[in-house]
Order: sequence, then C-alpha cells, then structure tokens
Amino acid sequence: MSIETNKSIVRRLFDEGVNGGDRAVVEELVAPDIVTHTPVPGIGPGRAEFLRFLGLFLSAFPEQHTEVHDLIGEDDRVAVLHTHHVTHGGEFMGMPPSGKKASIGGIEIFRVTDGQIAEFWHQDDLLGLMQQLGAIPDPQPA
Repeated sequence: MSIETNKSIVRRLFDEGVNGGDRAVVEELVAPDIVTHTPVPGIGPGRAEFLRFLGLFLSAFPEQHTEVHDLIGEDDRVAVLHTHHVTHGGEFMGMPPSGKKASIGGIEIFRVTDGQIAEFWHQDDLLGLMQQLGAIPDPQPA
C-alpha cells in the first residue's frame, strides 16, 4: 500500500470511526490481531480489546471531537498529531462525570498492513486532562 493510502485509512478511522461513532468502520479498518501499546492498564492485543479501549474513551467522554492537526506517513507507519475536545460525561479513572470540558493533545502512531491497522501506539496528555477535570491541582509557582 502507498503512504497516501495508509494515511487515508487512519484519517477514516478518526473521521468515521472515532468522531462519527461508526463501529463497523473501526472493525473494518482494525486488524483482528492488532497490537495496542497504551498507558491505559489492562488493554490486551486484538480487535476486541482495541474496541474496548475506544469504548472506555467514548463512554467517559460521550461528547467529543478529535481534531487531527497532522498526518505524517513513512513506509507502513502513520503518525497523527491531534487534540481531543471532550466533555466529561461518564466515569473516567474512578472519577464520576463532572460535565467539565477539556482539550488534550496527543500523538498516535499506526502501523498499517494489507489495508488494516495492525499496530497502534497511543500517548495523550493525561496530566493535563486530569488538571482540567479538577482531579489534580494545577502546579503552583515556586
């Protein structure tokens, strides 16, 4: 597959799968044996686990939009620079819904093989999110 094709697969995942909430698109684009690398504890390999990971995010933040700022492709990898704009409407890391709005930046890297996402690295600004939700106080000046 070409780099542009790989980028379009990842773009579609965000546009239709994450922002559009279309689970069928996610199932189509994600390989059955995807390997997921995330700081979220307890997420294992496989499409079902990827869907569970995505479901945890969407249930905690049912009002969300992920803004993709940049897609960079090389060989079979696509890197994404994005911002999640969310409203805390469900339980998140033991915190009850607060209704607070937050915006958090993140970077994800996808490996695309045979037209499907085969591997996924995920890193978001969780400290910034927890501060915006009021779970962690903002740092005080020294």
